Amino acid sequence: MRIPLQVGVPTEQPEVDDRINILLVDDRRENLLILEALLRPLAQNLFTATSGTEALKLLLERQFAVVLLDVQMPEIGGIETAALIREREGSRDTPIIFVTAGDQNSPLAFEGYTAGAVDYLFKPLVPEVLRAKVSTFVHLAKKSQALEREIAQRLKAEAALEEALDELGKRINERTESLRESQALFRDFMNHSPAVAFIRNSEERLIYVNEPYERFYRASAAELAGRTLNQIVPDATAEAVLDLYRRVMAEDRMIQEDHAIPSPDGDLHDFRFYAFPIVNAAGERFLGGFALDVSEQVQLQQQLLHAQKMEAVGRLAGGVAHDFNNMLAVILGYSELALARIPPGDLLRGHVEEVKKAGQRATTLTRQLLAFSRRQMVEPRHIDLNETLAGIEGMLNRLIGEDVDLSIVAAPAPAPVLADPGQIEQVVLNLVVNARDAMPTGGKVTLEVSDVHLDETYAREHTGVAPGDYVMLAVSDTGQGMDAATRARIFEPFFTTKEQGKGTGLGLSTVFGIVKQSGGNVWVYSEPEHGTTFKIYLPRTQGAEPEPERIPEAPRAISPGSETVLLLEDDLMVRNMVRSVLQDTGFTVVEAAAPEEALRYCAEHSARIDVLLTDVVMPRMSGREVAEQLRAQFPHLKVLYMSGYTDDAVVRHGVLNAEAHFIQKPFSLASLTRKLREVLDE
Repeated sequence: MRIPLQVGVPTEQPEVDDRINILLVDDRRENLLILEALLRPLAQNLFTATSGTEALKLLLERQFAVVLLDVQMPEIGGIETAALIREREGSRDTPIIFVTAGDQNSPLAFEGYTAGAVDYLFKPLVPEVLRAKVSTFVHLAKKSQALEREIAQRLKAEAALEEALDELGKRINERTESLRESQALFRDFMNHSPAVAFIRNSEERLIYVNEPYERFYRASAAELAGRTLNQIVPDATAEAVLDLYRRVMAEDRMIQEDHAIPSPDGDLHDFRFYAFPIVNAAGERFLGGFALDVSEQVQLQQQLLHAQKMEAVGRLAGGVAHDFNNMLAVILGYSELALARIPPGDLLRGHVEEVKKAGQRATTLTRQLLAFSRRQMVEPRHIDLNETLAGIEGMLNRLIGEDVDLSIVAAPAPAPVLADPGQIEQVVLNLVVNARDAMPTGGKVTLEVSDVHLDETYAREHTGVAPGDYVMLAVSDTGQGMDAATRARIFEPFFTTKEQGKGTGLGLSTVFGIVKQSGGNVWVYSEPEHGTTFKIYLPRTQGAEPEPERIPEAPRAISPGSETVLLLEDDLMVRNMVRSVLQDTGFTVVEAAAPEEALRYCAEHSARIDVLLTDVVMPRMSGREVAEQLRAQFPHLKVLYMSGYTDDAVVRHGVLNAEAHFIQKPFSLASLTRKLREVLDE
C-alpha cells in the first residue's frame, strides 16, 4: 500500500549529520522514495531495504540510529523482522518504529511492542510527526556517539596505560645497572598516572601506594603502609574488593571489575579496577592494582538512561490521556444529558451522578498525565516568582496546618520567568503537600527563590541542562527523607510511597512535566532522616515586565440556539453526544464524519451554515483546512475547534492563535454551549 501523507505546518529543518544512519524498510519502492524525501534533512546516510532479509543483512554491516519498518511485507513480515533484530546482540538495542495503516489500539500494535518496537507511525503519515519521532532517536544516537567517543578515548588511555605497565613490569624484572634511576622513573610514572595504584603483599597489607591513592584517602604512604582493606573502607565494601583480589591470586591472571568505593567524607566513587599478580626475583607473590575513577561517565550514562525512560513513559502517558479524553467527553456528556431528563429524587439520578463524578475524577487524572508528558494546554506569561509565592502564602499556611512552620525566603530582586502561573502554583502546592506528609509529627518547610548561573561544568554533569541564567525555586523540608532507590523513581507516574488509597502517584510526575514544559529542570536531594530538597531551575527572562493577573470574565447566561451548526467529528460516540446536546439546546445540526463529507454537503446545499464545530486532527485533512475551504463559500462562517489532542498537536495543525476559538476535550455540556454562543455572538 502506498504511504498517504497529511500536510501540516512547515517546521524548521534540523542540521543534517552525515554520521547518523537511518534504515528504511518497505517492500514498495515508492514508499521508500517518500520516506527518503521526508527524512533527508535529518541524515545523509539513508539506507533502504525492500524485505526483512535485506534489512537484516544491512544490520550486520553497520549501526543505525533508528529503523522504520513496514508491518505488512511478503516473506518475512515486520513483526518477525523486528523479533529477529532483537535476537541478534549487535542490533538488539536498535530503536524500531513500525509504519502501519492499522490502529494503535489494535492487537497488532501490542504484538509489535512485544516484538521490540519503541513506537508506531500510523498511516496517513504526518511529515512533522514522522520527523519529530525520528529526530528524537537521531538526537539520542548523536548523544550515544558522543559518549562512545569519550569512552573510546578513555579506553585508549587505559590501553596506553596497560602498555606502559607491561613495559614497566619488564623493566622491573630486568637487572639494571642503575637501580636508583629505575626507582625514580617508576615513582614519577606512577605519581603522574590518572589512576590510583597500589601493591599488597601475601597478607593483603599495603606495601606501596602512589600519590593519587594518597590524595583520595587523604593520608600519606607512611600512614597507609601495612593497612588491610578493612582498615580503610567499610567492611561490606572491603569484602567485595577482597574477593576480587583473592580470585586474581588464585587464578593467576589480571581481572577487571567495577566497584563503588567511599571516600573519607562518605561520597561514593565508581572505580574500574585492574588487579593482577606480581612475582619478584625471589619468587614472592604480590597483588598489584590500578583503579580509574569513572564516576562521571557512570553518572552521565545513568542520567541518559533515565532521560530516555522518562521520555518514553511521557509519550505513552500523553497518548493514553488523549484516548481517554475522547471517551471521557462521551461519558460526561451523556451523564449530563441523562441528569437533565431524570427528575430530582429519582433513585436512578444518584447512580448517574456517581458516573459523572467518576468521569470528572478521571478527567483530573488525564490532566495530570498530560502535565507529565509535557503536553498540557498552557498559557505562559511573564511572572515574578517572588510575587507568585507571596500570593499563595496564606493558602499554603492553611494547607500545612499548625504543626508545620512555613518560611518563604524571596530573592532580593525580582525573579522573572516565563511560565503558566497556575501551573507554577500547582508545582508549589504539590511539593508543599508532599513535604507536609513527610513530617507527620511536624517540622519546617522552606521555600527559597534566588538567581543562579549554571555554568558549563554543571551542564556537563546534568543531562538536559543548558548553561545560562536561571531562577531557582527550592522547596526544603525536615522530614523523613528518601533513599537512593526511591529518589530514582519519584517522578515516575503512579509511583508512590504512601499507603494505598492516600495518593495517586501523579503529584511529582506532574511537577516534573510542568517544569520541563516550562523549559526548566528539577533535581531532588535527600537522605533518609535528613529531609528533602527539591530544586527547580527556570530560565530567567530578560527585559520583560511581569504581566498583570488576568481576571476571568463572569460566565454569561446561555441563551437557546436557533442557528445551524455543521458538526465535523470523526469519532462516532463523540459526534452523537454533541449532536444530542446541540439539538436539545435548539440548534439545527448537520453532521459529518469526515472532512470530505462536510465539504460535499456544503457544495451540494445552499442552506446557510452559521458555525462550523470541528475536530482538529482528522485523517487526510485537518479541521483548519476544512474551515479555510468552507470560508471561501461562506465568508462569514464562524468556527469553533475542539480536540482531545495535546497543545503540541493543535499548534502543528495551525489552530492555536489569537483569533481561533478552541475548546479542549473533555468538556461539559454547559461549557460547550456557552463557548458556541460566545462564538456566534462575537
